[in-house]
Amino acid sequence: MPTLAKRCTSRRYRVCRPTQFTRPICTGRTGAGAPASPCRTGVSVGGEDCSFIRPNIGPAQANDNRRSLWWGFMAAAMLAALNRKDGMMTTDRSRAEQRLMNKAVHYLGRYSASRQRLREVLQRFAMRKLEAQEEAEVARAIDAVLDDCIRLGYVDDAAFALSRARSKRRSGGSALAIRRSLAEHAIGRDLADEALAEADESTSDGELAAALRLAARRRIGPYFTRESDDDTYRKQLASLARAGFSFATAKAVMALGSVDEAEELAESLRQM
Repeated sequence: MPTLAKRCTSRRYRVCRPTQFTRPICTGRTGAGAPASPCRTGVSVGGEDCSFIRPNIGPAQANDNRRSLWWGFMAAAMLAALNRKDGMMTTDRSRAEQRLMNKAVHYLGRYSASRQRLREVLQRFAMRKLEAQEEAEVARAIDAVLDDCIRLGYVDDAAFALSRARSKRRSGGSALAIRRSLAEHAIGRDLADEALAEADESTSDGELAAALRLAARRRIGPYFTRESDDDTYRKQLASLARAGFSFATAKAVMALGSVDEAEELAESLRQM
């Protein structure tokens, strides 16, 4: 394992990283084609002076590097856990299963997914990269990868449904729209209802509270700042109906006369 040199005291240069085959090289980057500049503070690695240190990178690039490094550690930890069964490391995976496992870890490191969504991702990957493998072997490998991900908690349909329901509610999603969204991920009706009930625990009427949030986002109903006529009223009422809210809920929102009334109603719906 290569060791890292100490940071330059001038704070203008990043640390150096020696490799097994080259002199110490700088981990920082500058603009395209910018030449390397020597370190003036005499940092040495393994007894050799580092003469290939570039100026320090900017904050945005540094954050990107830290984020990439963090995801790399997470992916390595996930792979180590997935390759461990009954407390023992296993290497008896087929090549197809190992490639599918790597794809699953890469995808789950960036997105949360249900079992069905991860299956679709792996199937598309297999169609592109594993077309030479037998179809039965690929199907078995996909099932094995999904079982391992579920066993270790990386895929949890209940947690996914709850997270999606809370996110949709915060953005003004109706119960109908949330159920449709979860159905696309093969989430059953019972699990969707449980997620909705838990997402609405902090309010006495989650549907009305979500309709108020949507009205605030779209600047309709009590949040409409211009003069309103009958045609505008019907269009805004239809907008709430298309979002999946019932006629009674949409009419209750449109009946509010001002932003203050809407805010008071939203506050009264919150349960302490």
